[in-house]
Amino acid sequence: MSETAGGAAVPRTKTVAIALLLLVLLMVALCAPTMRTGLWEDELIQINSTAQPTLLAVWQNMYGRMTDLHPPLSYILLYPFLQIFGVNDIAVRLPFLLCGLLLVPAMYWLGRTAHSHNVGLLAAFFAAVSPFENYFACQSRSYSLSTLLMALSLTMYCQLIEPENNRRSLSFAGFVVSAAALYYTEYTAGLLLPALAAATILIAFRYWRTEATRTEAKMVLKAGMGGIILAGLLFLPWLHSLALQTPHPPLNAPQPVSAWPFIIWYNTIMMLPIPAIVGIEVEKLAAVCFLIWAIHRCSKSTIPVALASARRSIGATRAPTIVLLCSLLLPCSLIGIIIPWFFGYYRYIYPYSPAGWTVLAILLCTIFARLNRTVVIALLVSTLIINGAYIAWWNTRPQSAIRGLAQDVLSGKYDNSAFLLLSDIELGPSFDYYLRAAERQAHHITVYGYPRFKDPFTIIETQEISKDFQSTEMLAQAENNIDNLQKKGCKRLILVSEFDRQVALLTTPTIPRKARFDSLRQFLDKNYKKLPPVKASTDQFTLDYDGITEGITVTVYDLTHAP
Repeated sequence: MSETAGGAAVPRTKTVAIALLLLVLLMVALCAPTMRTGLWEDELIQINSTAQPTLLAVWQNMYGRMTDLHPPLSYILLYPFLQIFGVNDIAVRLPFLLCGLLLVPAMYWLGRTAHSHNVGLLAAFFAAVSPFENYFACQSRSYSLSTLLMALSLTMYCQLIEPENNRRSLSFAGFVVSAAALYYTEYTAGLLLPALAAATILIAFRYWRTEATRTEAKMVLKAGMGGIILAGLLFLPWLHSLALQTPHPPLNAPQPVSAWPFIIWYNTIMMLPIPAIVGIEVEKLAAVCFLIWAIHRCSKSTIPVALASARRSIGATRAPTIVLLCSLLLPCSLIGIIIPWFFGYYRYIYPYSPAGWTVLAILLCTIFARLNRTVVIALLVSTLIINGAYIAWWNTRPQSAIRGLAQDVLSGKYDNSAFLLLSDIELGPSFDYYLRAAERQAHHITVYGYPRFKDPFTIIETQEISKDFQSTEMLAQAENNIDNLQKKGCKRLILVSEFDRQVALLTTPTIPRKARFDSLRQFLDKNYKKLPPVKASTDQFTLDYDGITEGITVTVYDLTHAP
C-alpha cells in the first residue's frame, strides 16, 4: 500500500490496473452476445452518412445534413474502420465498443477525482456491468463516444476547480478539449455547459460566504467559467449546422411542465446500473429505507439537523458532488424542452450516466462503510448475476426482426412475391441491408414502400417525413398502386409492418403514422383475401418476427381473390 498526502492508504497502481483490467474483460464477456445481434435502421443511416471518399468529405456531408441530425465526430471515428474492414455487423460497431471499454478506467478516474478510490472502483464496476452501457456500447452510433467524453469532461472540470490543483492549466486544456469534442459528438450534450455553469455559481457562492475562502471563490469563477466559455466558443463553427438541422416546425411538441417530474424520474431510473424493471423496485425500496432512516434520525434531532447530517455523510456539500448533481439533474429535466421527448429518447440523455453512476457510487460507499464486507461482496455479485442474466435474455433476439424475415426469404419461403414495407422510412434501410438487390432478384422479390411506393430504400430528410404523411393523396395513391400490381399479374403481397407499439411511439400530430397505417390495412382487408404466412398455422393470418428495436408483423394477401 502507498500513502496519500492526507495519510490515507490507497492500493498501489499495479493493483488498481489489475482490477480495472478484470472489469474491462468482464465487460468484453458481457458485450459479446450484444455485438452479434445485427444492425438496425439508425446504425445503417450512420453507415450511409459515413460512406464518403475522405474524412473531409464526411465532415462536409454532415454539415446541415437532414437525413441524420447529428454532429460529425462519431462519423469521423467510424470512417477508418469502414475503409479498412468494410461494412459488417462487427466492424462498424468495433470503434464504439472500444469507447465503451475505455469508459471503465475513465469512470475510475472520475470517481477517484470526485471522491475516493473506492468510489472510483465502484463507478468503474457500474460501467462494466450496466445493461444500458452494454447496449449502447455495442451500437454503431455516437452514444458510447459521448459517454466517454462526458466522463473525461467531468473529471477534468472537477480537477479544474480544485483549489489545491498544481496543474490547473493542464486540467483547463483537458476540459476545454473534451467538452468541445463532446459538443461535436452529441447535440444534447450541450446541456452540460449550463449545468456546469450552475454548479460553478453554487460552489463560488459557498466559498464566498467564508472570508478565508474568498480567494477560492474567485478561482472557481475564473477557471470554471473561463473553461465553459472557451468550450462553447469552439463549437461556434458548427452552430449554423445545428440551426439547419433543427426541424422547423418541430416534429412533436415539447412536454408540458407538469411532465417534468416523470421525465426526471424516468431518466434517473434508466441511469441505474441494473435493468430498468429491477431499478423501479429498487427505488421503491430505497424510498422506504430513506423514510425509515429519516424518522429514526428525526426522533433524535430536528429535521434540519438530520438533513444536514445526511448531506455531510454523502459529501453533498463538496464541490465535485455539486458538479455531479447539477450535471445529473438539470439535463434530466431540461431534455423535455430541448427535444420532443418520449421513452425511446432516453438514449440522448444517456451520455450523462457517468454523473449518475458516480453519485450512486458515493451514496453506496457511504452505506457500505457501515456493512460487513461479505454483505457488500454478496450485493455486487448479485448485481452481476442479475445483469448478466438480463443481458443474455435481452440478446436472444436480433436487433432488427428483418434479419429473421430475410433468412426465410433466402430459404425460398417467400419466392415470387411483392413486399410492401409499412413504413419504408423505418424498415427500408434494414430490408435493403439484410436482403441485397442481387438476392431479391434471385428469389423474384420486388419491394415497395408506404408512403414511398416506388422508392422504399432511399433515406429521406426528416422534414420530408411529415410532408409524406400529411399528404391527402397518400392512401389513394397506395390503393391505386396495389390495384395495378394485381393487374400486372402479381399474385401475392407480403405486408411487412412495424409492431403496433412502435407505431404508437412514433405517431405525432405532424406524423400521423397510426391513422395512415390503419387506413391502408382496412383497404387491404376489405379487398383482398388473407393467407397464412409461412411458419404460421392455417387459422393464423399474421406472423410476428420479434426484434430488440425493430419488431415486425407479416401479413400475406392473395391479390387474385377477394376476402
